[in-house]
This record gives sequence, structure tokens and C-alpha cells, in this order.
Amino acid sequence: MDRRISKAAEEGNIYAMLSMAYMHHRGIDSEFDPQLAIEEYKMSASRGCARAKWELAKIYRDGDIVEPNPYEFMHWVTAAADAGIPEAMMDLVVRYRCGMLVLKDPSMALEWLRKVAEQNYPLGEFFLGCAYLQGWTMEKDPEQAESYFQRAREHGDADLFIRFGRNFEFGMAGIGVDFERAKYWYKCAADMGSDRGYYSLLAVEKIAKGGRYETPEERDRSFNDLPSVQEVRRRNKLLEEGDIDMEQGYYDKAVERYMKAADLGNAEALYMLAILYHDGEIVRRNDDVSYDYLDRAAIAGSTDAQLQLGKIYEEGRGRKQDLDQALEMYAMAVANGNLIGYYELSRFMDHPEKFVRQRYRIVR
Repeated sequence: MDRRISKAAEEGNIYAMLSMAYMHHRGIDSEFDPQLAIEEYKMSASRGCARAKWELAKIYRDGDIVEPNPYEFMHWVTAAADAGIPEAMMDLVVRYRCGMLVLKDPSMALEWLRKVAEQNYPLGEFFLGCAYLQGWTMEKDPEQAESYFQRAREHGDADLFIRFGRNFEFGMAGIGVDFERAKYWYKCAADMGSDRGYYSLLAVEKIAKGGRYETPEERDRSFNDLPSVQEVRRRNKLLEEGDIDMEQGYYDKAVERYMKAADLGNAEALYMLAILYHDGEIVRRNDDVSYDYLDRAAIAGSTDAQLQLGKIYEEGRGRKQDLDQALEMYAMAVANGNLIGYYELSRFMDHPEKFVRQRYRIVR
């Protein structure tokens, strides 16, 4: 456990408390301790941490570390939504629209939808566009719909665009089937380099020309058989085999597998090689090679690498000191789901959650 974080938590830093909870929740640098994690999340939430409220809502909704509890869930999801967490707001939109755990209330659903769209949250913008397009408790307004769809495109990413396309292709989430709009969103994803977006675009075009209709499950199965997807599985398997070799003391084999996985773009393999070349115990130490792997790992999505690079830029170790770049790395780690980044940011600012949201519309 990072002593800096535990000490800051003892001194009342709510983001240090959040980080402690996250580490006990995930078993990172500490033992997995769900009860302690919940206590720490509640301590952070009670002192005003919005993200801690959302983490508690997900815990009681999903039941991954405790039994699902609808009463606790509704308490915390409402608290998180009131605190401005857009993911919590969208959860309430769905519940009020469909009558899940609450009385069905389309007007309340629309109220939350407007609030979340005001935050430039692309999922909210998309569904508000659908509301105007199809007249959910309001007059249809195609012009307003297109305005919100454009905003969603400006703020979203390829994964979201695929989700939007599937909603229109398969009529999901109460949205009517519209192949032209499905093609539009799939093309948006394909234009960002998404293989799944391109594959879905081709599939819809074939269906429009009289080809066989696929269910969502059939589409996923056929996509997963593509060589590019098989390559992702191969690199993940190489990482797993490398970890096993490392545990069993077959270090040369482990490094070989990590290198193969890294060549295929596996973020965690890249990070492992960065650590190995920095430590110099299994391979000869080479800081230049280590930094190269660390950069590649951060770009590939390793939050550990992003946090590590943040410290390097903050302290000027092996790189020119650059506080702005350090803060960007910490924010990137948070956006990719590593809550420890909130603590790192809190050492420089009072409102790290706002800082992250200003840079990333989608925070995992």
C-alpha cells in the first residue's frame, strides 16, 4: 500500500480515501477486502466525493462484492446523480423511463436526460436526440434531434458510435429500427479506425441490398471469428502464458512471450517489459528501452503506465519536468478507470473530478 495515500486518507483527503477504497476493492497493492472498501467509499462519499457515491451505487447494483441491494443502490445512484455524475443520471433516465425500481415517470426521465445532455455527455446527447426524433413526451423536432446527434458525434468515441448504430439497427432501448441512421453511426466508428464499426457498416449495407438479417448475437459471433479479433485473443493468451512462466521462474520464456504480446499491442505486456528493463534483474537494465515501452503502454491504455509516466513527468526523472503533462497522464488514468489518479490530481487541485471531466467526456 502506498504510504503517501494512506497518510493522506488519515489526514482527511477524500480522494485518498477513494483510492484506498479502490485498492481494497480491486486487491491492488493490498489484500482484497470488500467490507473495508465499502467503508472507505462511504467515508469518502460522506465528505462529498461524487465518484465514491457512484462506486457505491455500482457495488449495490451489480452485486460483485456484496449481495445486490436495491434500496442502497437507489440511495447512492440518486446521490451520485445529484452530485453531477452523468453515468448515474443516465441510469436514472432508464429507470424512470422503464419503471425499474421506481414508478414509471417519462417526465422525470426526460428531466434527467436534459440534465445529463447539458453536461455534454454523449450518451445523454444521443438519447435526447432520439427523444426529439421520435417524440418522447414532447413534440417531434427533427432539427433539434440532429443538433443533439451532432453534439454526440463531437463528444463520443468509436465504442459509443457502435452502440448508437446497434440501437438503430436492432431497435434497442425503445428506438425504432432505422438502417440509414445505423449506417451513419457505424461509419462514424469506422472513420475512427474501429474494425467492429467497419464490419457492422458492411453488414447493414448487405442487409439493405437483400442479404440475410442477423441477430445481435449472430453479428457478435461472426465478428469474433475475424482474424483481427483472433489476434487480440492471441496476444492476451501470450500475456497470460508469460505471467505463468514468470511465476514458475521461467524468466527467458516469460520475456519472450511478453515481447510477442507487446509486438501485437498488448498494453499490459508493454508495461511489464517497461518494468523489467527498468529493474534490470531479469534483463539487462536499459532506461531508454524502458521509457519506450512505458510510452507505448500508456498509449495502448495501461493505467499503471499512465500513472507511472505522470510521476516521471512530475519529478523530472529521465524526462524534462512537465507538470502539465503529468496532470494529463493522471487524468488519462482516471478516464480509463484507475481511481488512484484522483488522489494524484488532488495534490495539485481542489476539484480533480471536474478537471477530468473537462478533458474526457467518457470516464470509465
